Amino acid sequence: MLTRSFLLTWYISMMSRIEQSSIEIRKHFNTIHVKDDNTLVTDVDLKSHHILTDKWTQTPIISEETYSPEQTSNSILTWVDPLDATKEYTEGLTEFVSVMACLTENGRPKAGILHFPFRNETWAVINDEWIERPALSMPNTETIIVSRSHAGNIQKQLTGYNIRTAGGSGYKMAEVLKGNALAYIHATTIKTWDICALDILTTASGGTMVEWQTGRAFNFTTNKHTRGLFLSKMFTKQWFNMSLALRKPHIQSLIVLALWYAIYLYPDNINTNRKHAKSSYVSFFKCAVTLISSYVIWAIAKERIITVSYDGKYFQWPGVLILLNRLSSCIFAQYYNKRRTTPLFQFSVASFTNIISSFCQYGALKYAIFPIVVVFKSLKIIPVILVGSFFFQKRYNIKAYLLAVIISIGIGLCLFPRYKSFANEQSLYGILLLLGYIFADAITSQWQSYLFQKYKTPPIEMMYGVNLCSLVFIGTITFISGQLNASIYFCTEHPSILLHLAFLCLPSIVGQWFIYKTIEHHGAVAFSMVMSSRQVMTIVLSGIIFKHTFLNLEIAGFIVVFIALFIKTHVSIEDKNKYSPIPQDESEIKDHV
Repeated sequence: MLTRSFLLTWYISMMSRIEQSSIEIRKHFNTIHVKDDNTLVTDVDLKSHHILTDKWTQTPIISEETYSPEQTSNSILTWVDPLDATKEYTEGLTEFVSVMACLTENGRPKAGILHFPFRNETWAVINDEWIERPALSMPNTETIIVSRSHAGNIQKQLTGYNIRTAGGSGYKMAEVLKGNALAYIHATTIKTWDICALDILTTASGGTMVEWQTGRAFNFTTNKHTRGLFLSKMFTKQWFNMSLALRKPHIQSLIVLALWYAIYLYPDNINTNRKHAKSSYVSFFKCAVTLISSYVIWAIAKERIITVSYDGKYFQWPGVLILLNRLSSCIFAQYYNKRRTTPLFQFSVASFTNIISSFCQYGALKYAIFPIVVVFKSLKIIPVILVGSFFFQKRYNIKAYLLAVIISIGIGLCLFPRYKSFANEQSLYGILLLLGYIFADAITSQWQSYLFQKYKTPPIEMMYGVNLCSLVFIGTITFISGQLNASIYFCTEHPSILLHLAFLCLPSIVGQWFIYKTIEHHGAVAFSMVMSSRQVMTIVLSGIIFKHTFLNLEIAGFIVVFIALFIKTHVSIEDKNKYSPIPQDESEIKDHV
């Protein structure tokens, strides 16, 4: 068994040689050669090799440049990589370059050194005891780091994670231990001198380094490893496999459906012996002004959070923003909600269709068919009328259709100039997703209107019920996908974002309250008109705050939309339905909202 004094002697001797080789590496190379395996080698690789191996007598030593199978029969070996990331070195990407050395006994690492010549950074461990290291931290990112040159097909297997490529196995390990990546994964063949030192460094940090395909620990009695590599400080291989499964869209869909079924089975204790008075009337003008103001502030806060960096880093988890909105609104509504008039499952329908709508909208944007997106967003009022007419037995007068067309034209004029330059080839799948988006959105508002009339549901209860169901659905998805964990770390590192999150949540509470007041008193079509028109006001204020320019078509669109909304405040839209409210008795209760 290797003694501590021997390990210290090994470390001091090898570190001295590594420092000498680093001087040569910083001088840069003069010539490049191609080895038999088609990898590159420079004159500096060879100089570093000689510095590390010449007259070394402490143990048998194996270098990348002079490997011989017979050498691995020894129980004690020193493995060295004279210059890791040679390809990147020749391209001037010196941040990836490192020198590594590892001492093994019967195939297991006992001491390891990783040194970065161009930033004078050293990692060193003997018997799981740190000798030198920079600061370590827990990962605050959903990023998986993979090889630039030998990634294989690994990226296809990592659905749901951000993928970052880098050179040099030493560099990739350092990024994981520093908290800049969640894991380092390599799927193709890798050599012992590339990873031997990483094994003991990772173990000393409390992390995991195993074979990618089997999850077994490495045995360094051979130079070649064909089962890949998994290295993480946060996950074991088993937990990572589970997280990969949970991030697959069909698995998440099954989980949401299971939760929806659980809500369906939830026992509701509804007191049907009460007659619920309708909440106080709010005019369309007040609803429109409050809704537009609230959601314009909300949209600007969202744009600030998503598009402007925090100390050079960007917030990348929009699902968490939705979760915060639902959580804050649910807490607010729960405090004021004093009634149970409607089964929880009825609220879950609106929540579920809203999630489908959001999924389809974001999914369609991935296909970059922006002009078509603009057209569908402009015409989203029409599906609300169609869904109300065909599925909810409502009747609208000609004014509803005329106002819907006018507002659609105005919104189209405002949005199209901004997105027409991004037009790419149209995708049938993208168009199908957009159809799903507008019809699911239409069903959401019409279903809420149905609940108001069928159950006499107070707006505050509607707000509570829908947000509670959405909180269950979205909270589960953001948790199992890792978005919640990553965003918490981001907020702790950049506390200034908390103020912006407050400006996101507070308008959402006010806005949601008036959503339900608008739908209750003025119907789903009127609500759709307002929410579609607020995109125009968002463009105006966003342009002022973020210094965008306005085109003539946009200005014309602004005018058309505002005229249509002015007309709506002075006319009524007939909205008749054939379904009857849930029967109530004659008892009266005080309105809590």
